[in-house]
Amino acid sequence: MATTTVSNIQTVLKNLWPQNRVENEVYPDHPFLSRITKDENFVGTDIKLVVRIGDGQGRGVTLTSAQSRASAPQYRRFSLTRSKNYQVFRIEGEAIEAAKNDVGSLVRTLDDEIKGSINNITKDLAVNMFRGRSGNIGSIGSVVGGPPATITLSNVADVTSFEVGMILVASATSTGANRATPATATITKVNRATGVLTFADGTFAGTNWAAADFLSVSGDNANGVALNFGNKALGLADWLPVTDPSGGENFLDVDRSVDRTRLAGIPLDISSYLPEEGALYAVMECDRNGARPRDFVVNHTDYQSVLNSLGTKAVTKYEGTGQVGFQTIQINGPKGPVSMYLDQDCPAGVGYCLDMRTWKLYSLGPAPKMLELDGLPMLRLTDDDAYEGRMGYYANLGCTAPGFNAVVTMPSS
Repeated sequence: MATTTVSNIQTVLKNLWPQNRVENEVYPDHPFLSRITKDENFVGTDIKLVVRIGDGQGRGVTLTSAQSRASAPQYRRFSLTRSKNYQVFRIEGEAIEAAKNDVGSLVRTLDDEIKGSINNITKDLAVNMFRGRSGNIGSIGSVVGGPPATITLSNVADVTSFEVGMILVASATSTGANRATPATATITKVNRATGVLTFADGTFAGTNWAAADFLSVSGDNANGVALNFGNKALGLADWLPVTDPSGGENFLDVDRSVDRTRLAGIPLDISSYLPEEGALYAVMECDRNGARPRDFVVNHTDYQSVLNSLGTKAVTKYEGTGQVGFQTIQINGPKGPVSMYLDQDCPAGVGYCLDMRTWKLYSLGPAPKMLELDGLPMLRLTDDDAYEGRMGYYANLGCTAPGFNAVVTMPSS
């Protein structure tokens, strides 16, 4: 006698969909971006950010000597212009109609596309706030021609900046020309535990991509164009470089080598310290230079290193901005407590001790926003039964006192 099996009745079995919504797993929280002050009135051509880096030196033990040394105060003026960034999505008309309510789909297609697009461009902006105008989002540890064709990131923590479908380019230097073979490479898989990116077989046949190369999304980086440091907005890495500015450099019309600290921030290497001792040293150095630091932002690996080192001595506090909340380690600084918090967008091994009074994200309207000056949030395509939505921003990161902030090389975990 024949036995009825699942395969026999496959056509009449139901598909069960127990969820009432699809969860977003694409890094929805960005603590540093949420904490920075926003100025959405960046009209005109540019913004002038003036820094006073020196007082007049007309002082002496006699009136005559003081008069002979009289000099004007020293100022420098950064000229900040806007950077552009766009996000585009397209949806077929039938898809919108078929999934416009909960009966037809777990997600309402249009609503989900809009939320996903906002999430993607916001994530890109959050990463940009740290890594800056170069567009670099990681570097190569090793390349395997395959199969499978893979890249292992030199820093596993950088994997949070990479997504399936992302089109990458590589360059030997942060602003150098793109490698030629292949000109681009599209990610097909991401291993978030090991930092391994997988590509289609044959991608790296005869490749000249190499260990230590910089990785960027195609079009974001400088690609060797003269006087172009990249196409993205400025980030902490630009305002607070680890290496000293070279003499005669032009950063927003300013030669920062004149006074490295007051024009390009405080570079600190605490890699040889115990994590908690190094963090306190960074806070003290900011205070010594006149700052009132309140934020110390690091990657998860560096936060854990400090927390583990402190053990039961750790003092923590839960803080939040808007809908973004996070736990902080409290560092007792000379001008009050400093909150160390983690942000996956901050590169591992680098921390930033910041006086947030000196930072603003300047933009024309919200960043990001729907681009709909004509009143049309969606554009009907002329050659297809589909619609296109556009988002973007015109913005840049500005600092009114770089010398009140530190870029910190963290202890290895």
